[in-house]
Amino acid sequence: MIDEVVFLRHGRTAFNVARRLQGQIDGPLDVTGRGAAKSSDIEDYRQVPASSRRMVVVSSDLFRALQTAHAFADMLGLDVTADARLRERSFGQWEGMTRDACHPGC
Repeated sequence: MIDEVVFLRHGRTAFNVARRLQGQIDGPLDVTGRGAAKSSDIEDYRQVPASSRRMVVVSSDLFRALQTAHAFADMLGLDVTADARLRERSFGQWEGMTRDACHPGC
């Protein structure tokens, strides 16, 4: 039985700052994104003894998502399973473009 599901969005990247469609472009977290990932509120999970944790961490296989997942999982001594099916959707030829370039006038 699943009691709880926790979703974490990846931390900030340079593409986020520049308001670029990232899609499946595999960029890393920036300094702010790495800091935010490490400060995820996990205190509730730390209170549960490691021997009784029934937790798994599954992440997209994109680097930014794996960095965020590891920031959470490593603090709890958990492994991370990468799964390409959790990737952000592809934006095709729009990937890397700014919102204004994709949708002029927005």
